[in-house]
Amino acid sequence: NARKTKEEKNRNIIKTGFRVLDESMGGGIDLEEIHIIAAESGVGKTAMIYHVLFNIMQEGKKFCLINSEMHDKQVVNRWTAFLTAKRSINYFYSNTEQFTEDEIADVDAGAKLFEQEDNDEPLFWQVSENHLNPNKIKAIVQKYKSLYGFEVFGIDYIGNMDTRVKDRREDQVLRDFMRDLKNIAKESRVVFICLAQLTASQTLQA
Repeated sequence: NARKTKEEKNRNIIKTGFRVLDESMGGGIDLEEIHIIAAESGVGKTAMIYHVLFNIMQEGKKFCLINSEMHDKQVVNRWTAFLTAKRSINYFYSNTEQFTEDEIADVDAGAKLFEQEDNDEPLFWQVSENHLNPNKIKAIVQKYKSLYGFEVFGIDYIGNMDTRVKDRREDQVLRDFMRDLKNIAKESRVVFICLAQLTASQTLQA
């Protein structure tokens, strides 16, 4: 990893592990900020955030992934595939009711990459939560920062937020959601990396 400059240390910079991405953000990710990765469906947004979060973890930073799209077993399969280089689509989205012995072995092998010496606290935590709203996210942040000191939170993805607000359009709910997320980041001194889906007209899909 590239060494941090004095200015970057003062800004609490967190490197993503992608040089071009870090340079475009003035050195890396800032605490108390929101960063959005937006693209059309199927181009690799989730794979991108896994790589970013894994690179952050290798710097010794703890992160929590708030997942609103996949159930726990799919997430385990996806992470196992990422960690053990088993990258077939069928493996990613296995829908069998129970893990095979080979899958369990791969989970064990992948989990060893997350172990810390002399520290039983996890570097990574995954939370499955549907119909996201600011109150749910604030509760998750407070819980896992208090328990384990997490500073980095990924959200996959903001399009699954709860937009059922009386007399409010979806774009108004999205604007208020991002404002509340920014406030949570500042109050809790954390950073959010959010995935967002773009429509064919290149606008955010809520």
